[in-house]
Amino acid sequence: MKSKDNVNITLLFLSISDLMFVLIRSDSFVLALLMAAGGDGSSQLVIPLKAELVMICTNFLGYVFYDYSTFVSVFLATVRCACVARPLKFKSMFTRSRTVLILGVLFFVAMMQNCSLLIILKLTRAVNPNPYSTPRKVALTDNYQNALKVTDILNEIIIAWFNYITVVTCVIILTSKLQAASKFRRSLASTGGSEKEVRTLAQTSGLATSRDPSSHHSKSSEGNDKSSGKMSTKEVQVIQSVTLICVIFIFSQLPEQVGSTLRMIDSMSYDTPPFINAFGFGLIRTLNYLNASVNIFVHFRFNSNDGDDDDDDDDDDDDDDDDDDNDDDDDGNVLKVHESNMMKYSIVDHIR
Repeated sequence: MKSKDNVNITLLFLSISDLMFVLIRSDSFVLALLMAAGGDGSSQLVIPLKAELVMICTNFLGYVFYDYSTFVSVFLATVRCACVARPLKFKSMFTRSRTVLILGVLFFVAMMQNCSLLIILKLTRAVNPNPYSTPRKVALTDNYQNALKVTDILNEIIIAWFNYITVVTCVIILTSKLQAASKFRRSLASTGGSEKEVRTLAQTSGLATSRDPSSHHSKSSEGNDKSSGKMSTKEVQVIQSVTLICVIFIFSQLPEQVGSTLRMIDSMSYDTPPFINAFGFGLIRTLNYLNASVNIFVHFRFNSNDGDDDDDDDDDDDDDDDDDDNDDDDDGNVLKVHESNMMKYSIVDHIR
């Protein structure tokens, strides 16, 4: 199974999750930004029950897809890092069905992680001067502060920092592998030899490429190519795309990670002036939307390069087949010359 299959599936799930996050949270983002800038006066807004329930559901689903995108990014970085570090052990482990299953489990985990947003809510009777109508409204439970503290420590500190550190570690490993591959290619290019000489040099150096012609004839040579650790052009492009997504994730998540940690360390940071609170909230959410939007374009670009690489590989395979045909033709010509010489010798012997 090709490594790009798993990456394509993971990027597809990531793009869908990012798109759902942007669509669901775009309307509530504007309202939440106005409420953050309005201070305490925003709490006096009267919102109908149906509209309030819709906002609660959209907030819940928005956070679910946001956390799910985070989990998918971490999974993508971890799998690619494992496949690069131990290719023989992990490349055959993450099959297409297992990848889809893991992505489904991660979505369930993201939903369970945000259930606290619904547990702390309850329906109560609203105060109404009209005695003939008692409308309902959504309110917080009595122990919502304790529940929020527990969930904030679990979600915004433990899980969030674990994901962040994991992605940073994977980026360091993937970057080192890219540098090693680039250095090896430059060393081969500096020799100035032909393609066959480059392949010969790669074999003698223990870094045989995946385009080694001997892999078409011998299974043992194919195993040696895989165990040598040399990355093909496709694998390098896969690592580049995954590294780009991880770097975008790191920079977009850094302000939120710092802000969440500061709020946990100093509870007085909740009492900041409204304009500062609005600026920080706007910056964090803008980076979240930017991260989600850029990931979609990375997925599109990755698939475009995938098609071009397949065409190039087909051309290379055709060239290899032409070379084999030419070799066969040369062997056939030599055989025909040999047979014609034998016929001449036979005729001469018969005449004699």
